[in-house]
Amino acid sequence: MLAHGWSASSWQVLNPGIEHWIDPRGDAVVGYAVHGRFAVVAGAPVCSPDRQQSVQQEFERQGRAAGRTVCWFGV
Repeated sequence: MLAHGWSASSWQVLNPGIEHWIDPRGDAVVGYAVHGRFAVVAGAPVCSPDRQQSVQQEFERQGRAAGRTVCWFGV
C-alpha cells in the first residue's frame, strides 16, 4: 500500500469484508467482494503502474475460470 497505493480507493482493500487476491508474482493485490456471480473490485489493482494492465487481465482471467464476472468499481 505504501509503495503503490496511489489513490484513495486503493486503501479500500484494507476494509473489513474485502477479500484479497494476490498476483502470482507476489507484487500486486486486488481487493474485491463476491456478490452472486460477480466479483466487485474496490478500485484499481494496487501495483506498480507498469503492471496495472497485466494484473487486471490476470484477475479477470481467474475470475472467468471461477465462473464470475468482474466489475471494477471506483477505478
